[in-house]
Amino acid sequence: MARDTGEAVLTSPAETVAELETAPVTEVTKTGEEQPLEAAFTAPEPETIATEPAPAATEVAVAEPAPAPNAEPEALPATGSPYFMIGLGGLLALAGGLTLNRLAYRKS
Repeated sequence: MARDTGEAVLTSPAETVAELETAPVTEVTKTGEEQPLEAAFTAPEPETIATEPAPAATEVAVAEPAPAPNAEPEALPATGSPYFMIGLGGLLALAGGLTLNRLAYRKS
């Protein structure tokens, strides 16, 4: 499955819930090799950091206030059309007519 998906897959030989607590977990790599989970996820060695003296003084930047928004918003473009509402009204009228037709057919 790991070869097909191209990703590492975790696996365990346990077949019952009780065995899951003590069974070892292994990782199947992309090449199909099994390796213990501890070997797959070991933490990297911490880097040694040389201690440097702290800087003497640090300047703090002061944020400028944001500009005030325009009191009058820009006009929106006229992109609406009445044809949508006319079409919606036509569909509602068609649905109502078909409903009335079916109700009249059912009663006769």
